[in-house]
Amino acid sequence: MIELEGHIDYTFIDDLTTATAAGMAEQHGPIAFRLGEVRGCDSSLLNHFLATRCHRPVMLIAASPSVLHLLEQTGTTEAFELHVDTASALDAA
Repeated sequence: MIELEGHIDYTFIDDLTTATAAGMAEQHGPIAFRLGEVRGCDSSLLNHFLATRCHRPVMLIAASPSVLHLLEQTGTTEAFELHVDTASALDAA
């Protein structure tokens, strides 16, 4: 699981891409992002999720209001598995 916090924008995406690649190398299931502490985000985060989805299913866990707003405004909510907490994500995996 990759845990994100704070404001996520294009300046952070290279680090996130590295972490995601490491996660994909370590395991073969869905890639899970815990997003409860994300206070703001821009389209670069959404683009990262969409790019990751081309390789693996993407689980978004405890998405903050900022992340939910981004998904709703772009019509991409249905593109990802949304889970309210880690336990429900583990049950679904």
